[in-house]
Amino acid sequence: MTENTPHAARLAQEVCAQLDWIAEDLTQAAPEQAAKILAPVLDAEDGILGRLAALLAAASHYIGDRAADSTPARAVWEGLAHAADTLYDVALDLEDLEQEFALLPAAPGGTAGHARSGATPVPPPPRASAGIRPERAGGHSERSR
Repeated sequence: MTENTPHAARLAQEVCAQLDWIAEDLTQAAPEQAAKILAPVLDAEDGILGRLAALLAAASHYIGDRAADSTPARAVWEGLAHAADTLYDVALDLEDLEQEFALLPAAPGGTAGHARSGATPVPPPPRASAGIRPERAGGHSERSR
């Protein structure tokens, strides 16, 4: 990046690189370490998912304040707002599973380094289609838009 690149843009690139490092470390972590890595990532309020949702919401507000009657800007504004809401909902869904994540190290077959030992990892469960999520007790929390 050049000297003309804003500090926040350089910082965003550094965060991207750090996320890559976290992902790499996670792929090689023992189950106990993986649970400790995932905890601050998945926290809906103070973790990476929650903060990324807040960043997208801030970007949406920024574009929304400048969108006026511009159709393209309005589409970007709505897309960012939708992405922020969806990501926050996903973070809340995962937060509902916090106790299960804590139990991962104790799960049967949860041996450290399974990928390096030559054992075949268990495939992930099928993903629900987009937009289909189990209902949470108490409904969605209100967020400002």
